[in-house]
Amino acid sequence: MVNAFKDQIGSSVESTIAKKLTEGVSDLDSFLQSLPKEIPVDDNADLNVTFTSDPILRNSSITFEIDGLFTKGETNQVLKSFFKKSVSLVICPGNSKMLGISVDEAVFNSAAALYYNVSS
Repeated sequence: MVNAFKDQIGSSVESTIAKKLTEGVSDLDSFLQSLPKEIPVDDNADLNVTFTSDPILRNSSITFEIDGLFTKGETNQVLKSFFKKSVSLVICPGNSKMLGISVDEAVFNSAAALYYNVSS
């Protein structure tokens, strides 16, 4: 019986998987597009978190690159208030996944220059 319908079953499974993947990628894209472009660090600085390339999907990970440079803090007060209230939501539970971050020297240079200019 299964052999008689194996092509139809296979086609149906492939179609369902493709549909679910498309929905998942669309949801991920919507989520990534809704993220802020700057995150306030303190009263002096914001962190530019604009994506610099498209995310790369792998078997067990997603890789993406952000600008990451520090800029003069000009983010509006509503957004700063939101981040101050949401800090506790960022903390991961016991069995959290690992997060790998590599930081370009330009990020440190932008932070040092910004804080040097603020203090002088």
